[in-house]
Amino acid sequence: MLFHSSLELIGNTPLVELSRIKIPNNNRIFAKLESYNPAGGVKDRTALHILQKAQKQGKLQKDSVVIEATAGNTGLGIAFVCLHFNIKAILVVPDKFSIEKQILIRSLGAEVINTPKELGMQGAIDKAKELLDSTPHSFSLCQFENPLNPEAHYLTTAKEIYADMRGVRDTNIRDFLGDLSTTHATSNDKKSSQIDLADEFCDDFKGYQAKNNLSNTDSSNSKIVSEKCGSSGKSQGSLLDINDRRDFSPLPHFSPQAELPKTPIFDYFVAGAGSGGSFSGIAKYLKEQDSRIQAVLCDPIGSVIGGGEKGCANIEGIGNNFIPKTMDTSLIDMVQKISDEQAYQGLRILAKEEGILSGISSGACLQACLKLAEQVENSLIVTLFADDLSRYLSKRIV
Repeated sequence: MLFHSSLELIGNTPLVELSRIKIPNNNRIFAKLESYNPAGGVKDRTALHILQKAQKQGKLQKDSVVIEATAGNTGLGIAFVCLHFNIKAILVVPDKFSIEKQILIRSLGAEVINTPKELGMQGAIDKAKELLDSTPHSFSLCQFENPLNPEAHYLTTAKEIYADMRGVRDTNIRDFLGDLSTTHATSNDKKSSQIDLADEFCDDFKGYQAKNNLSNTDSSNSKIVSEKCGSSGKSQGSLLDINDRRDFSPLPHFSPQAELPKTPIFDYFVAGAGSGGSFSGIAKYLKEQDSRIQAVLCDPIGSVIGGGEKGCANIEGIGNNFIPKTMDTSLIDMVQKISDEQAYQGLRILAKEEGILSGISSGACLQACLKLAEQVENSLIVTLFADDLSRYLSKRIV
């Protein structure tokens, strides 16, 4: 697949079923791998959406300076997009956060200013405001207040998840794959098996369409379906709006008068919240599609977003000592509180069992999913893995 700008690589990230971890009560867990975005994290989507809007509204000029307080992933997204827009970026990062993220931000040409870790994110926010007041032509994404933050995920991440999960309840990937050690013994066998698997999936998907009276235009935007089942797709240029850049097929939206399917396409969405953008945007969209989908907040012990006493947590990117305006707490159906050590153990499990090299918040989300799986049965659980392990190696947690 040919792309004409690395901006076009933002979004359409893979959704993978965790097939090797022991999951209790006949539940299944699926993870959205946001590390596949070009700057390596979920915040690439937010940075692109907000800065594209600002550019179209004339708020960005060639001498503009973007200034933002960030734990690192938003900063990486901003640095990446600003590089393409040819404008300067200054990121204010509390010094307790990953040195790898700060190195990567600098490698993209942005400036990093550190604030004392004792002051947390609020200290970084205060410093960013000070810089905004004193810097001509400065602009902030205001990620903790800007409604475009959750909107980016409402328009993209949520739709991708909903499209990719349609029909999953009627299939079992373990039945499809069988014993990988024999099915994929050689590269030729692997290629043949992948073709057979695509044909088998296509047949199953067409059966699902027929059973649910869906036309071919209702199919998911999965590449394997578009190639094997004949759906057409087109590559969109990076200068289009974030919503226009993705070739989403129409999704069924059930009105209050319409009869809902017997079961939702999946049951639980589990994610952490730092600014609350991804949690709120995704949960809002999913609940609009089907109110039976429950949103579960994975919240660090020491964060006040999901309740509890304020403390010091080291799960980067999620949890806060305040509730951001971009976090819609009314969308929370359940909270799973996770400790630092549980999060570290979670990322170790992902690496050693699934071969997924995800970051600390992803380890926390895995543990939240497993805790949930102890409480429910026969459910489909979708979670979000925000970034990858490579930006936390200096913490020596593996």
